Amino acid sequence: MLVNGIAEAAPRFFNLQPNPNNGVFELLFDVDAQDDYVLSIFSADGKRVYEEQLGAFSGRYRNVIDLTTTGSGTYMIRLTGKQTQTMRQVVVF
Repeated sequence: MLVNGIAEAAPRFFNLQPNPNNGVFELLFDVDAQDDYVLSIFSADGKRVYEEQLGAFSGRYRNVIDLTTTGSGTYMIRLTGKQTQTMRQVVVF
């Protein structure tokens, strides 16, 4: 699938838990292809609330994300490479 001219490509594994959550969740994913990935999280109104540069990254990513200061709502997690992107939704209560 193409989104804005960028192919939607799923990592081998992409999980966030718990979902829904209180603003703190663990994000895990595996990518085979090395790329300069950017991990971004956006609020429902499109405001970027989190960004992490993952330059020349491949392998397993595991991190605890804390959105407790951003408020409750639905957020979109976007992992973008040079030619690919993956998006997931997380709900904070």
